[in-house]
Amino acid sequence: MKKRSICLAVAALAGTMVSAPALAQMAAQDERAPYIGGSLGLNDGESAWRLFGGYRVNRNAAIELGYADLGEMNFGGTPVNSDAWELSALGILPLGERVSAYGRLGFYRGEARGGGITETTTDLTFGLGAQYDVNRNIGVRLEWQRYSDFGGGAFGAVSDEDVVWLNAVYRFR
Repeated sequence: MKKRSICLAVAALAGTMVSAPALAQMAAQDERAPYIGGSLGLNDGESAWRLFGGYRVNRNAAIELGYADLGEMNFGGTPVNSDAWELSALGILPLGERVSAYGRLGFYRGEARGGGITETTTDLTFGLGAQYDVNRNIGVRLEWQRYSDFGGGAFGAVSDEDVVWLNAVYRFR
């Protein structure tokens, strides 16, 4: 009887060892998923909003495409409405089961319009943030993001636009 128990224990341990890589692979595949989101933000005291979509490539990386209405800015005394299309890569660092930190690096193409002038800028965007996963599909982010050298100079000024975003994310998985 003792020999049979030992054989069963060895078989169970072998089965666990064989299935562990498959379970790890399933967990890694579970991270890959498309997602959409929306943001409300503040840009120098002005309200801003953003819509975005992305794809979580793996546990530590995602790519995002978004459109942001950055609100009204003031360039050289001229009130200017601004918006931007952006493409970013996110480097993600899981800090626990539901919390992660991330960094953003990408490009934006922005437009500033006011006083009969339209100025287009293409430059870098980058930021830092944290995400809390409410459940398997829904997450909430708090993020700081910079749009470098916005304005291009037609309004007599170029500025780095800093936005603080509160984001809601829905993952399709």
